[in-house]
Amino acid sequence: QLFFDKTTGRGRYYFAFRLHNKSGWSVWSDGNDDPQYVDDYGDTESSVGVDMGPPSDWSVQIVAGPQTGTCQVVASRPKTNGNRIFSVFFQIRITTEGGGSWRAIDADAGAAETFFDGSAIDAIYDPVAGMLTFPPGTDFSACAGQDIMLIADVRKSSFSLPNCFWCGFSPDRIVGTQLVGLSNLTFAFQPDSGGANAGKYVGVRCKLVRPPWSFIDLYGRNSPNTDGYQALAGYDGVGSYWLLPQGADTDTMTFKSDPIAIPAGKTLADLQGTAFFWTTYSISNAGIYSANGIAGTTEDNVINLTYSSTITIDCKLGDIFYITLTGDATLAPLVNAKHGCPVILVIRQDAVGGHVLTYDNKYRVGDDVDDLTISKDPNGHDYLGFIYDAVDDRIDAVALVRGYLP
Repeated sequence: QLFFDKTTGRGRYYFAFRLHNKSGWSVWSDGNDDPQYVDDYGDTESSVGVDMGPPSDWSVQIVAGPQTGTCQVVASRPKTNGNRIFSVFFQIRITTEGGGSWRAIDADAGAAETFFDGSAIDAIYDPVAGMLTFPPGTDFSACAGQDIMLIADVRKSSFSLPNCFWCGFSPDRIVGTQLVGLSNLTFAFQPDSGGANAGKYVGVRCKLVRPPWSFIDLYGRNSPNTDGYQALAGYDGVGSYWLLPQGADTDTMTFKSDPIAIPAGKTLADLQGTAFFWTTYSISNAGIYSANGIAGTTEDNVINLTYSSTITIDCKLGDIFYITLTGDATLAPLVNAKHGCPVILVIRQDAVGGHVLTYDNKYRVGDDVDDLTISKDPNGHDYLGFIYDAVDDRIDAVALVRGYLP
């Protein structure tokens, strides 16, 4: 008999046993007629769950919030390096009318600003003194008087944002060419084992940037700006996971932001969302963004695509995709499709109608579904079904149902 105790960690199963012979059943292995004090267990996976790289491979949606005029960003748990989640941050942007653009923390454009770029400069971190030491002549003058965040790559002599952790920082901790008061930095490589730098991490690469919570300051607090960041400077954090006894979340499969106000004059269909996962390795959003939301309540796996002459479906985002044609279009190959991945595409004509959909050569028809010509009635829509075949690297058309009218 197995007993799953969720409070002790993901994947731990407690067990008890008893024996049977001609005389009948014995007591259980804990000494009772019914199991009461079960101490034996087995872990089906590591209880530590160390992440060996940046989190990646999840889906993200933007859906209607619980109050009128709000939205929420929903993200699934990273399939890769998502064992222990410290915190999740969310960001939205306006995609219509030229408003908003995604800004990486270190983009040094728009609201994002890089005060010190050390991505090509090796620094030495002393974990005992809590100090980062840079080469003589390193200039930190642009940091004076700024609100600052340190982003440092956990790897040696490398720098890319998905492999970084973030740390609040203050200019008064800059002393000459040293950053002091850094007592909690962790890296994925080993410190030097001998010589003058024994016990120190050599080859640390980092930047000092404007933190996301200060982005909106450029345009006035509590009001949207034109740089893609809305409400709480565009980042909405779920920080309660710090409070868990094991120090991180190991079980939650779907993370949802608090309600975020939809900017005045916009609807859910004008917005996109993204999520940043903070793990034991780094903070990353892996460049994964939702498609536009659609007004009203939407299932988490339903995506509303924005019209383009080339339609691209990202299978990480969902299973069912809606699009309204306002002109002719070509359906590009599926992105991030795995073997057997099913996709439903709902094609709607606009009020004019008559628009044509063509297909990339990777799409394949068979004996029963041998024609993918869509109907052209104004405001009508059709349903197309596809399954990806990785053996042949083709996208098989498995269904086409045409002619639904208002």
